[in-house]
Amino acid sequence: YTEGATALSARKFAAAYAGRALSTDFNAPATTATMHLKTLVGITPDSGISQTILNDAITVGADTYPSVGAGAQYIGKVYSTGANDFFDNVYNLDWLVFGLQIAGVNALATTGTKLPQTEPGVAVLKGAYITVLQQAVSNGFIAPGAWNSSELFGNPSDLKRNILNLGYYVWSLPVNQQLQSQREQRIAPIIRIAVKYAGAIQKSNVVVSINA
Repeated sequence: YTEGATALSARKFAAAYAGRALSTDFNAPATTATMHLKTLVGITPDSGISQTILNDAITVGADTYPSVGAGAQYIGKVYSTGANDFFDNVYNLDWLVFGLQIAGVNALATTGTKLPQTEPGVAVLKGAYITVLQQAVSNGFIAPGAWNSSELFGNPSDLKRNILNLGYYVWSLPVNQQLQSQREQRIAPIIRIAVKYAGAIQKSNVVVSINA
């Protein structure tokens, strides 16, 4: 909040923002959300934010809850900028990383005997990771799309095709190419994952063609 606003107002804004932003149910479909233009119930927009301050906030990547703009179009809406990345990207990625970690541990812990250090054994581990990736597609965090990065691994054609069709690609180093020292420590061959963000639409460009 701007100078002159109470510290209590600032804390309420922060709490309301965090409460809404952190309420995603990642196990349900189409639940991931951006904070841009969302209303925070019970929070008074900050009328001390001028257009200049808003522009500065946009530049540095600070989300605001302003009351400014022609027609006061920002009254009661969060204005979110991606200068330091969008909140939902950071939060969703944290969920994905933790989900993959848990899936990997559970795959090892729930196996009654062992996962052999063979291609079928690695496939079980990769299958656990794929389950999390499929959930990421379901909740709207990742989605099929074109792979535009210059970073390629595994089979580049498979990577691009899987990202285009599925939104994710999982590759593992063949077991027979693994370092003997890692094999002796019972470490799985390296598994690499590529995903494509679903992103979010927060602005639009419209062209109208008129024929008299």
